[in-house]
Amino acid sequence: MVVGHIDGNGMSSCWANLRICTPEQNRPNTRPRQKPSGSIVACRRDDKGGVKIKHKGISHDPGQFDDEIEATKAHDRKAIDLWANTPG
Repeated sequence: MVVGHIDGNGMSSCWANLRICTPEQNRPNTRPRQKPSGSIVACRRDDKGGVKIKHKGISHDPGQFDDEIEATKAHDRKAIDLWANTPG
């Protein structure tokens, strides 16, 4: 059993807002976790390192690189290109 906040606001701890429930009953009060729009994913394939960047729900792959510095530079160039060409 856990103590849950009825309105989902963890800062509002008055007695009227608290309830004893199971973790499953309290789960709907949790907010969905979101990744930032420009999340970086590093991966390794066949002894080479690669990066992926996600922008507005679309995954972009700048390529595979021999070292981490070149992969980071390619990621930064692609990020600048994506955000520079985004209207608004």
